Parts: sequence; structure tokens; C-alpha cells
Amino acid sequence: MAVALVWIAGLGALTWLTANPVTLNWMQFQESDVVAVGKVTGPKTIAKTEQGEWPFPDRTEITVVNLPETGAKTSQTYLFALTQAVSEKTNPGATLAGEFFVTPTHLPNEAPLIYPATQEAFEQLKDIQRHSKAE
Repeated sequence: MAVALVWIAGLGALTWLTANPVTLNWMQFQESDVVAVGKVTGPKTIAKTEQGEWPFPDRTEITVVNLPETGAKTSQTYLFALTQAVSEKTNPGATLAGEFFVTPTHLPNEAPLIYPATQEAFEQLKDIQRHSKAE
């Protein structure tokens, strides 16, 4: 009986410690105009707290049109891959102003993905940045 309880406790601890690791969608980040760490401040707004090596508008708060679809919680901080509503890629000479949306993932369910701002996510982002520079 004691062995069974220890076994169950061990499996529970293993499940709790290894459940749901963060995995960034590389294509999503490579196709984005802006990558930022931001705190959700409203239904469609984030306040920039940090940024990667991608450009970012001068203002500290930006509008993310499809933010409600992500399930983001107000006051939580996330890693965002964003595309301008009018993108430099589709409109050369456009400025980084206006509204953004979470860059599509090209996954079957097409849900916009954002990521918890964790050390693991930042390490993966650095790998993506290194790979992008090498191309």
C-alpha cells in the first residue's frame, strides 16, 4: 500500500513538473514585424515592458486587434509576435504605427498564439533570432 502511494505521488509530481512546456512557433516569429514582451492593460491593449531585436513603435502602449481571441489575462505579461495592420512587408515605407494583430501561426485551428514571458520562452526566442540573422 505504501509503495502504491509513493508511486502515485511520484507520478503526480512528475506530471506537475513537466506539464505543458512552452514551445514557440518559429514561423510565427519569423513572419512577424514586431516581437515584444508586454503586459495586458485592456481588452485590446498591451504596454511594452521589453522588446527583442525587432523594431517596435516609440510609444509604450499599442493596440492589438485580435488580443481578445488569445485568452490573455489583464495584468499578465506575455511574449507577442505581432504584425502591423498595414505592414512594411505589404506596404513598403509604412511606419510602425497604428494597430497590430498577433501574427498567424498557420496551425489548423488558426487560433492566435501568445506565450508566457518565461526564461524558457526567451531562450527559444534567442534561437529564433540567431537563426533569422543567419539567413
